[in-house]
Amino acid sequence: MAAYPKVRCASGNELAASITVAGIVIVQPQAGRTLRIVGGWMRSVGNTVGTASTVNFGDTTGTDEVMVGTAANLTNGTILRENSTGMTCTKLNQALPKGAGILFHAVTGTVGTTTSMDYCVYYTVEGG
Repeated sequence: MAAYPKVRCASGNELAASITVAGIVIVQPQAGRTLRIVGGWMRSVGNTVGTASTVNFGDTTGTDEVMVGTAANLTNGTILRENSTGMTCTKLNQALPKGAGILFHAVTGTVGTTTSMDYCVYYTVEGG
């Protein structure tokens, strides 16, 4: 039987003030290992996302944006999943740079008009 990488999940709820351009590291970098985002979702809680153009799952080196959620589609309670309307996933299931972690962040603005955001990202760890 073939061995497949174990799919892991990082999930939580972050207050709007924490979701900035600098973002929140939701999966710590792992030296010598490669992470691969294989799915996920995000949801605004309390209101539509503020002035950010997008809210993204990317890598901690700033190289790859894997899941890009359009702010206009992040209305109160709406879940954006991989490849749903408002979610672009051009690098889904591709290796992130070796040693990089996973970042949850806003682009060009804040999510200040919402109260918080729920998120869940599915990923694998390879190497080591």
